[in-house]
Amino acid sequence: MNTTGSQRFVGLISGTSADGIDAAAVDFGADGLHIKAFATYAYPADLSAQLQPLLDSERDVDLHTLGLLDARVADAFAHAANAVIESAGWSADQITAIGSHGQTIFHAPDTQPPFSLQLGDPNRITALTGIQVVADFRRADLAAGGQAAPYAPLIHARLFRTDEANLAVVNIGGIANITWLPKDPSAPVLGFDSGPGNCLMNAWCRRHLQQPFDDQGRWAASGQAQPELLQALLQDAYLKAAPPKSTGREYFTLAWLNRLAPRLAKFQPADVQATLLQLTAHGIAAAIRQCGTAQRVIGCGGGVHNQALMHALGEALAPAPVTASSASGVDPDAVEALLFAWLAQQRLHQQRVDTGSITGASRPVLLGSIFAA
Repeated sequence: MNTTGSQRFVGLISGTSADGIDAAAVDFGADGLHIKAFATYAYPADLSAQLQPLLDSERDVDLHTLGLLDARVADAFAHAANAVIESAGWSADQITAIGSHGQTIFHAPDTQPPFSLQLGDPNRITALTGIQVVADFRRADLAAGGQAAPYAPLIHARLFRTDEANLAVVNIGGIANITWLPKDPSAPVLGFDSGPGNCLMNAWCRRHLQQPFDDQGRWAASGQAQPELLQALLQDAYLKAAPPKSTGREYFTLAWLNRLAPRLAKFQPADVQATLLQLTAHGIAAAIRQCGTAQRVIGCGGGVHNQALMHALGEALAPAPVTASSASGVDPDAVEALLFAWLAQQRLHQQRVDTGSITGASRPVLLGSIFAA
């Protein structure tokens, strides 16, 4: 067992872009938390091919396929956990627990009753790693009346909050979420999903270029955003709704975009891509301004690698500087995996998490269930 006085955890998540499993090996010591290893492990190609259509639409899936996907996603998560532990130079018996978010395939916090569905059976992860797993992080918050998302503000507050400036943090995955970190220590941390992040741009790119994403936003940069189309997209009810709120790829799909098919037909595909990029940037900027005036904006998640998007955010949020979290010493790709390592630690320490100002939960709850090795 680990005798260093610290606790070692692994955090795992595949986000709404479903482009791989983010895995972080995290050391929690007296002097804070330290990421010892991080990597993104791609899904096997055939598994990714099965998941993407399920994530891009509301098409039915038979129970046999759903069960197989649950097991196969778990196997991929276990592989990622074992790999990142080896990369950190650790062994399984030195790990306190794995925090596994799983792969969200449907998030419906506003139905009655609400639900959120993740794949990746934690029992299989435990069996394949020999390490206890904390998983099922969403349902306790839903049961307490919360949206069960986003949780990223919880780790953003720990990593970035300061009493020197009002900060905003934006996490850009398939869906974008924002965190408001007021400099007043007595003021609550706020956060919610602003709307589409990369999901619509990725889906449009797959349709027209047969590529999974727009590398650095080059395709979008080759087009011209169309103000008429952008204004029509910005009228969406979710974008105008007040927080707390959360959403997913099951809402912002190509079917959602195709409601405007007659208008889309007037433009070149690159112009539509440029408009979708502006939709993401405008949605994020509007969400931040709902909270206040930020002195600085910190970006994390895969979207920070889209240079065209980061430029658009800089324009939309000027004069506040927009920088990737790497400028603050935090790998922008590792933040969500770090979050689930931290949530696993909180759960094992029986620490209830107060998400009321973020998800709208009526009371602090224990997030996650424990699956013993």
